[in-house]
Amino acid sequence: MKQKISLPQIEFPRAHVEVYDSGWYGQFGDYKIYDINQKLGPGYGQPYLRDLSFGPFVDFGKLKGCTIRMVDDFFVACNKDKNTITIYDRNVFDNEPKKIDWLNADNTKHQPIIFEPKGTFFGKARDVDVNGPQYKTYPHPWQTMGETNAFKTLVKMGFDEHHYAGDRFFAPATKELAWFDSGFLIKTDKEEYIWYMIDSANMCFGSVWIWKGNVMGGCSDLTKRDLFRSLKASRLRRLDYLKKQYGK
Repeated sequence: MKQKISLPQIEFPRAHVEVYDSGWYGQFGDYKIYDINQKLGPGYGQPYLRDLSFGPFVDFGKLKGCTIRMVDDFFVACNKDKNTITIYDRNVFDNEPKKIDWLNADNTKHQPIIFEPKGTFFGKARDVDVNGPQYKTYPHPWQTMGETNAFKTLVKMGFDEHHYAGDRFFAPATKELAWFDSGFLIKTDKEEYIWYMIDSANMCFGSVWIWKGNVMGGCSDLTKRDLFRSLKASRLRRLDYLKKQYGK
């Protein structure tokens, strides 16, 4: 008898970052994200806020010219001019798991949380929507059936709700992976990610395993069945990480 996997009632705190005319704004769960270079002012001797506050923090200056995508509990900065995507994830800190309630901010002092670059790769964001290519002009007429099916699979398997799933799609932009026209990122553990690749023309798939900002391995000839098996394994690792890091 096949054992059913029940999804835990735990949420990922989403790292939401965007720019307005007045400047950058960021939030992680219920916590505001501050500029790591922010000072408190002359009345306080001008110390950096990061020396006194839990944060979280990020260097907003390094995000200039980028668009931001939210994925799991990290975000991706996409630079169209350079054709690069950069994974920004929080530093691995010494606090015990389950010690912080990310969705209920309080004044408890902890080691500062800093969102840092964890790896830059040649790639570009893909605009993928649940409606897919059945509409010729709206919302994304260039979307492939492979992307639509991947989107629906991710939602069905519990990786995302509909309004988040499209943010994790990125296409590689290197000659070595030129035949893959799309793909999606999944976080499976601390500083561990898998970038699943989609070859829409031939309906085959690949994967790249990223650990601590480095490509550690991968494969380029996955069938649909192989992909589904790999996704089930990734889901289990992701759920284990979610429970350990954010469970109460």
